[in-house]
Amino acid sequence: MWVVENKTPFDAVGTFTRNQVGAEVWVVAVKGTFTVAEDGSVTVADRQEPVCRAPVYTGEPGHSSMKYDVDLISGKPATDVIMHANATAPGGKPVKKLDVWMRVGGVQKRFRVTGDHHWRRGIFTSKTPVQPFVRIPIVYERAFGGCDLRHKKSKKQGYEARNPVGTGYVRVASHRKEMQVPNICFQGKKQRRAEPAGFGPISAHWEPRASFMGTCDEAWAKNRKPLLPEDFDSRYYQQAPADQQAEGYLQGGEPVTLVNVSQSGRLRFNLPEVKPRCATLIGNDVVDHDINLYTVILEPEESRLMMVWHCAFECHNREHLLERSIVRMK
Repeated sequence: MWVVENKTPFDAVGTFTRNQVGAEVWVVAVKGTFTVAEDGSVTVADRQEPVCRAPVYTGEPGHSSMKYDVDLISGKPATDVIMHANATAPGGKPVKKLDVWMRVGGVQKRFRVTGDHHWRRGIFTSKTPVQPFVRIPIVYERAFGGCDLRHKKSKKQGYEARNPVGTGYVRVASHRKEMQVPNICFQGKKQRRAEPAGFGPISAHWEPRASFMGTCDEAWAKNRKPLLPEDFDSRYYQQAPADQQAEGYLQGGEPVTLVNVSQSGRLRFNLPEVKPRCATLIGNDVVDHDINLYTVILEPEESRLMMVWHCAFECHNREHLLERSIVRMK
């Protein structure tokens, strides 16, 4: 009872969750790991990464950026495209700045990465010279954001809700002295330089994701808890920045281009054209599920690609009849 019979080379896990009205929902996640060669060929990896059951962070939870989010969720309206990578100078020759680029199907994103430098101490705002680099991690700790807790009065303290682990955010200009200048920035208009830039997932308590959770006030605690708020928005489940969400779901086969995020300089391949199928035995019924590609995770430094598919089946008051789900390759 309540098991997943996995006939794929990937990892597959099932669990129960509840939807917004409190109904029981059976969720199955299938996670496939692939190896990407420099010639663009993609093969099933010998080592399959497990379905993620709890968030994984780059450092101390709550004080560092998130690397992997929970895979066992339901109701995500779009495919998240995530990338963990380093800005890598072509040919290993040090550079002071470098443009990095990612394209997956219709999802495109470009950043300018600049070597380490800091704001100087002094009467006027100035910066130290930019240091050349060969490799810089593309993480939110090196993008605009952070906290300013220097003032004695808490009312004059603050933080960047979109990226509290970054650098460059201050409430008072003088607090910027000796602070690291963000390495990773959007190009273009000046206001975009004060916007967190990254390819990684957004933590659930960061904005704008946190606002999609809805209103968790006293009325909710008294009348609905532990159910989701009435104004809950399923976009809360999206872990990628908004410009890395492919609405309508990716299908597999989409072209991928990665520039200056690996030693190869430019890497091109297509997402594998694979799609698992799922059928659930419940009572005397066999229910075939639609299964969607919820997450694509690119890790060019490790020559690795991960794809996570999901299906959900509402079975309130029938969960005791659910025998198993069978996952096969299409």
